Amino acid sequence: WHWRKPEQERMPVVVEALIEQLLEQAKHNDMQRYVLESKAILPLETSNELWQKVARVNHDELTITIKALTQQGIFKNHDFAHPLFREVTYKTISKERKQHLARRAITALQDEPEQAVEFIDEANLEKEKALELLKEAAEKAQGSNEILAGKLLAKAIDYATGEERYDLSLKVAQELQNHDMVTATHLAEQVFKGRPNDFKVIAILARLYALQRRDKDALDMLENIPIEKRNSQEALELIISVHNPLQNHKTLIDIFTEHSTHIKFSPPCIAMIIGVMSELSMFAEAEHLAKQTLEGLEPTS
Repeated sequence: WHWRKPEQERMPVVVEALIEQLLEQAKHNDMQRYVLESKAILPLETSNELWQKVARVNHDELTITIKALTQQGIFKNHDFAHPLFREVTYKTISKERKQHLARRAITALQDEPEQAVEFIDEANLEKEKALELLKEAAEKAQGSNEILAGKLLAKAIDYATGEERYDLSLKVAQELQNHDMVTATHLAEQVFKGRPNDFKVIAILARLYALQRRDKDALDMLENIPIEKRNSQEALELIISVHNPLQNHKTLIDIFTEHSTHIKFSPPCIAMIIGVMSELSMFAEAEHLAKQTLEGLEPTS
């Protein structure tokens, strides 16, 4: 036995290198390169129709190429034979090539914005185009998947500027306040910095602080309610709703009693008051208020 120089230019020392070498050989064929790279960038469960569009091959060309790659051990059952083949293929695609493929995918998925947004980062789209796509996807998800809609809008914030950025941040905070209070609070705080007198922002932040038992922050936020609005129904109901999770039951009962002669509180607010009265064993008062409400009369002190 004696050592001899390897025939190839480099000798693979790990499995990944061996796979990369095999893939490089396959990519000498342009059709195989198109099919491999598009398969690596697309989600696992991708239709052949989308695969064809991104690879820019027809049905027969895809079929022939899949067969060739299967014979080489790279593919099995119309997919990569092993996750490492996908991983190495993806890693060796240039940034420019990924951008090109991602943009093709977005174009092919123009009627499926919820899927198209998965390619936004790699496509490196212009801010306006990315923002439009994310808003469209969020709108489509609205109703069927509120959490997804909120996340899509949250991503859209990165592409928005000026007042639109504030509007989107506030909308996302509203969408996520029942699902992700930490993110919702962070977004609302960012909006508050730019709109410290906006009642909607004050209301969302005060409620979020209260629900997280950040008592001082919640009460301090109520101090930001514009003076001319503090005795309005909207503001008083906000104050009451904030005191409730803070367990300031006597305070909210006092506020309600003081203003109930001249403010027509909403049914949800009255229901909250009745619940608090019951917790405080004010059963006679709770029953009286419930009867007045059911009879359509304005509650009196």
